[in-house]
Amino acid sequence: MEVWMRKILIFVLVLTLILSLAVYVFIRKNMGHGVSVPDPVRIRVKSQLVCRMVGSELTGDIGIVGTDLGIPVLVHVNGSPKIFFLFGDVISKQKPGANAVAYANYPINGCPDLRWFMDDGMYREMWGSLRKDGVDASTPPAGAVEIDGVLYVYGFRVTHWKKRLQPNDVTHGYGVLFKRLGNGEFVETNVSWPIDSKFVNIAPVSGKLNGKNVVFLFSSGKYRDSPIYLAYVPADKMEDLSSYRYFIGLDDRGNPLWSNRWNDAKPIINKVKVGELSAIYHPYLKQYLLMFKDYSVNGGLQIRVAYNPWGPYSKPTKLNPLSPKPSWLKPSWGGLYGGYIVPGSYGKDGHTLYYVISLWIPYSTFLMRIEIEIP
Repeated sequence: MEVWMRKILIFVLVLTLILSLAVYVFIRKNMGHGVSVPDPVRIRVKSQLVCRMVGSELTGDIGIVGTDLGIPVLVHVNGSPKIFFLFGDVISKQKPGANAVAYANYPINGCPDLRWFMDDGMYREMWGSLRKDGVDASTPPAGAVEIDGVLYVYGFRVTHWKKRLQPNDVTHGYGVLFKRLGNGEFVETNVSWPIDSKFVNIAPVSGKLNGKNVVFLFSSGKYRDSPIYLAYVPADKMEDLSSYRYFIGLDDRGNPLWSNRWNDAKPIINKVKVGELSAIYHPYLKQYLLMFKDYSVNGGLQIRVAYNPWGPYSKPTKLNPLSPKPSWLKPSWGGLYGGYIVPGSYGKDGHTLYYVISLWIPYSTFLMRIEIEIP
């Protein structure tokens, strides 16, 4: 082969490689209309138990033998930041209840010194439950946010819990909004959605949209059998259901489109079966971070991230604090669910991520910690 032909062939091959790389980068950067898809979160230190949060020896003296969830939210008390932990149904020898709440200093650094809201030496419910199947079998918290000093809690009103011995039975419920008054009492607002709608378990996150303060709502619908949806509400309109807007897709320029009808909502993460979920904006990653359990597959939790609330989202980072089996896990324990990220407690360099898990047996909550990579 002539020398000049070899040079032309080499030039064509190099040019082809360069163009192929350019196309790959273009596609990678323009998936989601100009917004890049983040790489999955990389875990550099696997899950470690920080401490057990509730149990007979820890909280039995205030009436709590067992409880679940432990949803963390940043709240200011007399101007001082605290982390509230919102717990679900309480097993108690003295006072069974629908929920309970404790708080600790902010930020979390190791096992928190929990202080409980109490009445007459016993834990205090945020709100009660009728405990009536078909109406209000239970109303645990699902997610919470503080707006201008007011704590708003989205609850999951269960109208019917699935009966384990009835294979075709399913859990039903709907999302409802509570508000904490200045005296510490909680009242139910007029904000709620229909049973088994797309907004049942709701994780709110404060943010900005078109320069205005809003609260984004990451949500699942039918219990543990739902993709993830998104909505927003102006921060000063939390108690006005007509002000809520529901994500329905992107326009040709990649801008989010919204509807005033919840049933128009389109998933931001599909092909999953989600119930409880957690969401934060991570200031070091500069990304929205979701944690949830996908009940369509076996295993633990997963983490996904995106630059915008509406995505596009990364591939999942799998997170199973029970596998391989840790030394602290007793032989009879199991049934992992929950997975709630503690906001604002990221350590000195942003690598630390605290999260709360629930185990069905022994029906308790545990504070966990991982270390993640920060690009």
